[in-house]
Amino acid sequence: MTEQKIFCKFYNYEKKEFRELEIDCQLNVYPCCYIFGDKKYPLKHNLLDTNMIEATREIENYFNEDMWNSDEPYHKCQEKCKI
Repeated sequence: MTEQKIFCKFYNYEKKEFRELEIDCQLNVYPCCYIFGDKKYPLKHNLLDTNMIEATREIENYFNEDMWNSDEPYHKCQEKCKI
């Protein structure tokens, strides 16, 4: 087993899904509050253009244990949630 590098407080490790997602006042969806306004955030989910199921699926495909434990986890995850 690889050493855990990131512990996401917003993620349910047993169910392999986010406990909650963040939605701003313009209906943009984010995996957590630390990523609001991050210019490097690679995903674009706006509930005027997509649905919550699709947004959740894409976020969970990108933000997950594999990415967090990789050699290059997302910079905000590393900055805010590094163990």
